[in-house]
Amino acid sequence: MKKLISYAALFVALAMISASLVSCNKDDDAPDISVESLVGTWKQVSYEEWWDYGDGDKGHNKIICDDENDWAILTFNEDGTYTERFKEKDKGSSVYTNSGYWKVVKNRLYMSDYRQLTDEVIKDMNEDGEYSTPSISGKTMTATDEYRDEEGWEKEVEVWEKQ
Repeated sequence: MKKLISYAALFVALAMISASLVSCNKDDDAPDISVESLVGTWKQVSYEEWWDYGDGDKGHNKIICDDENDWAILTFNEDGTYTERFKEKDKGSSVYTNSGYWKVVKNRLYMSDYRQLTDEVIKDMNEDGEYSTPSISGKTMTATDEYRDEEGWEKEVEVWEKQ
């Protein structure tokens, strides 16, 4: 009987160790996104967002890009830089341009328009939730990001088509 209890305790200990080694992070389960699959020009198809800040500021918005009032073109260059041109109806008739740096690490896409993406910067961006999780199927990329802090949360899903 003593041996049986020892084996049972050993089994429980091994099961606990095994469970602690298994990752619960959904990003680890996503298919790998390669640099090669992102390089090129992408046209935004749609943009959807949800938010809830707990003080009555809660909502959902979906924009279908119409090539006139709402649109975006994003180009990922092989050298780790990007350019983005866009127009949003709620921001008037101006066309905006952003440029900066991009990098893929562990199925996460990091983009910054003001700093190089070093290991330290990526660590900071992870802590702040400043990344998206893209998935690519054929010529379609869906990029999802979710941000939570003490004030509330927001989630965005962008759909892009490779040109």
